[in-house]
Amino acid sequence: MDAKQAADFLRISESEFKRMAPGLPRHAVTERRFIYLRTELLAWLLRR
Repeated sequence: MDAKQAADFLRISESEFKRMAPGLPRHAVTERRFIYLRTELLAWLLRR
């Protein structure tokens, strides 16, 4: 999922997501574009 979808999934605003994004598990698609896996976001939430 992209950043907007990930923010919706986490039920936070896009701006809040962008602030948190460097600490989230992500995978580079290009140098400037990242995707987020639902399973990794869930695991990250459980560790918080």
